[in-house]
Amino acid sequence: MGEGCYLLTNHLTGMSLQGNSKNREGDDINLNTVNLWERTESDHQLWRLIPSDGTYTTTQPTAPTTVTATPQSHSIRIEWNAVDAAYSYNIYRYNAIADIWEVIGRNVKDTAFIDNFTVPGTIYRYRIHTLNSAWMKSLPSDEATASVSSEEQDLVGYWPLTTDLADTTVNF
Repeated sequence: MGEGCYLLTNHLTGMSLQGNSKNREGDDINLNTVNLWERTESDHQLWRLIPSDGTYTTTQPTAPTTVTATPQSHSIRIEWNAVDAAYSYNIYRYNAIADIWEVIGRNVKDTAFIDNFTVPGTIYRYRIHTLNSAWMKSLPSDEATASVSSEEQDLVGYWPLTTDLADTTVNF
């Protein structure tokens, strides 16, 4: 389960939703119905939730191409080419300790993402998945790799304080 497919179960009764497109005799019917049913471990039905502004489709989107990872002073900028009919993108980073790909950016509408949680000297691997309007996920993009090497702290912002401890500057 997950990745847009869910088992919908009432937490009080344990009953689940089941969609039917067949009548009791097993004949196909045009009317889809939804019933409550008692779930077993081997018999369950997953549902895909579609965003309210999305449209239903069964076509899997294509993966982004030309994925690049560019190191910055203490972050990595990931960029990729736009995919036609893309609703959004999910950005994954490989976690070598757990040996899994973790989502670090979900439902990203742009074709660039900044990974601000980096450690100098660590090599990071990234890949992107396209999501269409029904939240169907593409195959992964090719990987992009980068490493932040700077140990220096870059100045992000500077706000001078007043001459005493009674600071009256405006904070944002």
